[in-house]
Amino acid sequence: MVASLREWLATEPAAPFFLYLHPMNAHGPYRVPANRRGALFGRPATRTFDYAGDAARAVMSGRRPVRRMVNDAMVRSLVEQYDAAVRYTLDRVGEMIELLRRNGRYDDALIIVVGNHGEELFDHGGFGHGFTLHGEVLRVPLYVKLPGGVGGNTVETPVSTLDVVPTVLESLGLAARPGAGRSLGPLLRGEAQSPLERSFEHRLDEPQNGADQRAIVRERYKLIDMTRRYDLPRGGVALYDLVLDPAEEKDIAAEAPQIVEQLRAELEPSAAGAEEP
Repeated sequence: MVASLREWLATEPAAPFFLYLHPMNAHGPYRVPANRRGALFGRPATRTFDYAGDAARAVMSGRRPVRRMVNDAMVRSLVEQYDAAVRYTLDRVGEMIELLRRNGRYDDALIIVVGNHGEELFDHGGFGHGFTLHGEVLRVPLYVKLPGGVGGNTVETPVSTLDVVPTVLESLGLAARPGAGRSLGPLLRGEAQSPLERSFEHRLDEPQNGADQRAIVRERYKLIDMTRRYDLPRGGVALYDLVLDPAEEKDIAAEAPQIVEQLRAELEPSAAGAEEP
């Protein structure tokens, strides 16, 4: 991908242009070229966890739970492999941005770097993505450089990947279609201190483990509603207090039935427009 970009820029393409790049090395099985495997740890990641092994096949086939099949060394190995792949991917993204700079295309460019999903690394019993709606899968990095932008700021309050398209369109002076996303332009330009209050909705339709799921995050609470999942009965729900329990380890649905009903009521009419991780 880096080589292709270098070759394309050498043709001096006319501006303006839209360039979409989708590196996949941080996606399983987390491949890193041999000469780059020591970049993060000074050594290759351990291979105790086999991406094609019994535990991995159990997860992919929907046979749950499988956590008892995985020891601590295997979890460390999986995390190392993923981290090494992320490091390799970000290094390549850095090279691509530098190519834009060297070719005089950086300063006037709107550049957005965003993840499309995270990975569960046995945080909730499995690995990969497409099985759960927990935070480790839904939370992704988002970096934006405005044309001619200098300096920068960090927004701690969550925004949505649905906001990317409205942000691009606003920067081009184009109107965004009505929808769930909002332009982040005011935040990026320092015209707003934090995003407006909003709910975040997500869903998994016919995911890999066969369990339809929906989730909603409203202020400090997150509700996951599912028709069937490996660790909850059919029709079960899980509720988390993200302030006291950001890792989503303690289900408090039984302790807070009113909050559960409020969030389920908010989720029902708008589930069709939710994000898919």
